[in-house]
Amino acid sequence: MNDALAEWMRMIELAPEWKDTYENLGWLYLKMKRPEATFKMYSRADELGWLTPAAYNNLGVQYMQRARYAEAQRCFALALEQAPDMQAARDNLDLLNKQP
Repeated sequence: MNDALAEWMRMIELAPEWKDTYENLGWLYLKMKRPEATFKMYSRADELGWLTPAAYNNLGVQYMQRARYAEAQRCFALALEQAPDMQAARDNLDLLNKQP
């Protein structure tokens, strides 16, 4: 995974405005169990524009873990807008709605 990480970091150097790089790095960091880096990359991709439903769902989970519930709800809603049958986003939204 370190080779892939190095390649994606190089892509950021070459094209810092390309949101797909940040989204892919977010996924890689998620698999590496590095939540702070995951959050940073998905957040940057979100700032640059549209994400895939899976990425919005993953970013929503990151927001929920930080008790940033309004942002989490926005992400889950965007995931479901793009993929209405996405059970993971629906489950996460249900879990979020149970927060005090």
